Amino acid sequence: MSNIPSKVSQAVLGVTIGILRHAGGLGLLAWSSAVALFTGKVARRDVVAQMFAIGVQSIPLVTVMGALSGIVTSQQGGYQLTGALPLYILGSVVTSGIVLELAPVMTAVLTG
Repeated sequence: MSNIPSKVSQAVLGVTIGILRHAGGLGLLAWSSAVALFTGKVARRDVVAQMFAIGVQSIPLVTVMGALSGIVTSQQGGYQLTGALPLYILGSVVTSGIVLELAPVMTAVLTG
């Protein structure tokens, strides 16, 4: 029975240390951001790493999102535009709707 309080206190201590480490990391991030903002000095390695992570590594996710959005939009468009437009126009309507309107917004949401 005496082991239960020590296990609880160890768990609480572990959670507390995790919270403090996270808060310390956020503080360091805020400090680094403020220094970079006011001095204008940013490491090129960091910029290139962020460009790679945001650009190149998000291509598979953006591709899947675009394909699924195109499928859903073509299905809905085909259902709603039946009788109003010829179905051979549906492809260009879906393409322009996805590429011009939805793709930039969803890409920004997914990579942001």
